[in-house]
Amino acid sequence: GLVQEVAEDHMWVALSPVVRGRVHVLDAADDPLRLARFAEDFKAGQGVTARVLQVQAKKHQLDLSLVAPGSGSTAGSTGDYQHKAGDLVMGRVAGLSGAGLKVQLGHRRYGRIAVTDLYDAWVPNALEGVKEGAF
Repeated sequence: GLVQEVAEDHMWVALSPVVRGRVHVLDAADDPLRLARFAEDFKAGQGVTARVLQVQAKKHQLDLSLVAPGSGSTAGSTGDYQHKAGDLVMGRVAGLSGAGLKVQLGHRRYGRIAVTDLYDAWVPNALEGVKEGAF
Protein backbone atom coordinates (compact mmCIF):
# COMPACT_ATOMS: atom_id res chain seq x y z
CA GLY A 1 0.00 0.00 0.00
CA LEU A 2 0.90 3.69 -0.04
CA VAL A 3 1.45 5.76 3.08
CA GLN A 4 -1.35 8.35 3.27
CA GLU A 5 -0.54 10.20 6.47
CA VAL A 6 1.98 9.94 9.33
CA ALA A 7 1.19 10.99 12.91
CA GLU A 8 3.31 10.77 16.07
CA ASP A 9 2.24 7.24 17.02
CA HIS A 10 0.73 5.74 13.85
CA MET A 11 0.43 6.03 10.09
CA TRP A 12 -2.36 5.34 7.64
CA VAL A 13 -1.71 3.20 4.56
CA ALA A 14 -4.09 3.25 1.56
CA LEU A 15 -4.70 -0.28 0.29
CA SER A 16 -7.54 0.52 -2.11
CA PRO A 17 -9.90 3.45 -2.71
CA VAL A 18 -12.13 2.29 0.18
CA VAL A 19 -9.80 0.32 2.47
CA ARG A 20 -6.98 1.69 4.54
CA GLY A 21 -4.78 0.26 7.26
CA ARG A 22 -3.28 1.68 10.43
CA VAL A 23 0.30 0.89 11.42
CA HIS A 24 1.05 1.67 15.07
CA VAL A 25 4.57 3.02 15.64
CA LEU A 26 5.54 -0.11 17.59
CA ASP A 27 4.50 -2.25 14.61
CA ALA A 28 6.57 -0.21 12.14
CA ALA A 29 10.07 -1.48 12.98
CA ASP A 30 12.00 -3.69 15.38
CA ASP A 31 14.84 -1.19 15.85
CA PRO A 32 14.39 1.44 18.61
CA LEU A 33 16.43 3.99 16.64
CA ARG A 34 14.13 3.61 13.64
CA LEU A 35 11.09 3.96 15.89
CA ALA A 36 12.50 7.21 17.28
CA ARG A 37 12.72 8.49 13.67
CA PHE A 38 9.23 7.22 12.76
CA ALA A 39 7.94 10.51 11.28
CA GLU A 40 11.18 11.07 9.35
CA ASP A 41 11.44 7.52 7.97
CA PHE A 42 7.87 7.26 6.64
CA LYS A 43 6.43 9.86 4.26
CA ALA A 44 3.14 10.24 2.39
CA GLY A 45 3.30 8.48 -0.98
CA GLN A 46 5.89 5.94 0.15
CA GLY A 47 5.13 2.31 -0.71
CA VAL A 48 5.17 -0.24 2.12
CA THR A 49 4.54 -3.96 2.45
CA ALA A 50 2.59 -4.98 5.54
CA ARG A 51 0.89 -7.96 7.11
CA VAL A 52 -2.63 -7.86 8.52
CA LEU A 53 -2.98 -8.04 12.30
CA GLN A 54 -6.70 -7.36 12.66
CA VAL A 55 -9.69 -6.65 10.41
CA GLN A 56 -12.35 -4.06 11.27
CA ALA A 57 -14.82 -4.76 8.47
CA LYS A 58 -17.47 -2.20 9.50
CA LYS A 59 -14.86 0.59 9.36
CA HIS A 60 -13.21 -0.74 6.17
CA GLN A 61 -9.98 -0.63 8.14
CA LEU A 62 -7.12 -2.99 8.90
CA ASP A 63 -4.49 -2.94 11.63
CA LEU A 64 -1.16 -3.66 9.97
CA SER A 65 2.44 -4.46 10.87
CA LEU A 66 5.62 -3.85 8.87
CA VAL A 67 7.60 -6.20 11.14
CA ALA A 68 8.20 -9.89 10.49
CA PRO A 69 6.61 -12.24 13.04
CA GLY A 70 8.92 -13.27 15.89
CA SER A 71 11.37 -10.42 15.36
CA GLY A 72 11.11 -9.02 18.90
CA SER A 73 8.48 -6.43 18.06
CA THR A 74 5.00 -6.31 19.52
CA ALA A 75 4.24 -9.08 17.00
CA GLY A 76 0.61 -8.18 16.57
CA SER A 77 0.03 -5.59 19.24
CA THR A 78 -3.58 -5.05 18.20
CA GLY A 79 -4.52 -8.70 17.79
CA ASP A 80 -4.79 -11.68 20.09
CA TYR A 81 -1.05 -12.15 20.59
CA GLN A 82 -0.27 -12.92 24.23
CA HIS A 83 3.20 -12.20 25.56
CA LYS A 84 4.67 -14.80 27.87
CA ALA A 85 7.30 -14.56 30.58
CA GLY A 86 10.73 -14.12 29.04
CA ASP A 87 9.53 -12.56 25.76
CA LEU A 88 11.58 -9.61 24.57
CA VAL A 89 9.23 -6.98 23.09
CA MET A 90 9.49 -3.39 21.89
CA GLY A 91 7.86 -0.73 23.99
CA ARG A 92 7.67 3.01 24.60
CA VAL A 93 7.75 4.68 28.01
CA ALA A 94 4.24 6.00 28.58
CA GLY A 95 4.62 7.17 32.15
CA LEU A 96 6.97 7.39 35.13
CA SER A 97 6.26 7.02 38.83
CA GLY A 98 8.22 6.28 41.96
CA ALA A 99 7.17 2.65 41.56
CA GLY A 100 8.53 2.30 38.01
CA LEU A 101 7.50 2.67 34.39
CA LYS A 102 4.28 2.31 32.44
CA VAL A 103 5.28 0.97 29.01
CA GLN A 104 3.17 0.99 25.86
CA LEU A 105 3.57 -2.37 24.12
CA GLY A 106 1.23 -1.67 21.22
CA HIS A 107 -1.99 0.03 20.27
CA ARG A 108 -3.95 0.18 23.57
CA ARG A 109 -1.68 -2.42 25.20
CA TYR A 110 0.39 -1.46 28.26
CA GLY A 111 2.63 -3.10 30.82
CA ARG A 112 4.46 -2.08 33.97
CA ILE A 113 8.11 -2.41 34.94
CA ALA A 114 8.87 -2.11 38.65
CA VAL A 115 11.72 0.25 39.53
CA THR A 116 13.46 -2.72 41.19
CA ASP A 117 13.53 -4.54 37.81
CA LEU A 118 15.29 -1.76 35.87
CA TYR A 119 18.83 -2.64 37.02
CA ASP A 120 20.59 -5.77 38.26
CA ALA A 121 22.28 -3.85 41.07
CA TRP A 122 21.19 -0.99 43.34
CA VAL A 123 21.48 2.52 41.85
CA PRO A 124 20.67 5.78 43.69
CA ASN A 125 18.06 7.03 41.19
CA ALA A 126 16.89 4.27 38.86
CA LEU A 127 14.60 6.57 36.88
CA GLU A 128 17.23 9.24 36.20
CA GLY A 129 17.59 9.79 32.45
CA VAL A 130 14.42 7.87 31.58
CA LYS A 131 12.05 10.08 29.58
CA GLU A 132 8.43 9.63 28.61
CA GLY A 133 8.20 8.73 24.92
CA ALA A 134 11.56 6.90 24.82
CA PHE A 135 11.73 3.47 23.17
